[in-house]
Amino acid sequence: MSHLRITPERYQELQERRKQEAEGRKLAAIERSTIAQKPADIPLPIPKAKNGRKVAKKPPKHGNHKVFEGGVKVADSKREHKRWLELVLLQKAGNIQHLEKQVPFELVPSVILDGRKKPPVKYLADFVYWKGDVQVIEDAKSPHLRKDPVFRLKKHLMKSVHNLDIIEV
Repeated sequence: MSHLRITPERYQELQERRKQEAEGRKLAAIERSTIAQKPADIPLPIPKAKNGRKVAKKPPKHGNHKVFEGGVKVADSKREHKRWLELVLLQKAGNIQHLEKQVPFELVPSVILDGRKKPPVKYLADFVYWKGDVQVIEDAKSPHLRKDPVFRLKKHLMKSVHNLDIIEV
């Protein structure tokens, strides 16, 4: 039986190639992890359709624009962000206490329908705070969204279930 032998030079070449491939895999893993984080300064790739053409980004459904600070989303709309800044100032002045944002309220518990468990119906309040001994719930809504049937139903349920009014700002 004959043994395959390689020259020391060829062995050195193979070792170098293995090192380069390992480094390439490490760089690719680092690149994938930084792409997954999507910092604000890295532009997002342009989505493409199956036929290879560019797909235009759809505008927001209600015309709102999310507000980002330092690459982190801080509000769902400019109106909501402006109101948050006002409330923070009011809290610093001592006019309101215990300011919170994006507070969930359960309106209807989960149920089993047709053998499948349905999740609870919740209302997500934009802002909740205390003014004296009164709890205040605010929702930043544009004029046309104040008439939205889902919002009106949840507002009705908040009053009937929790006896809490929602103030639209």
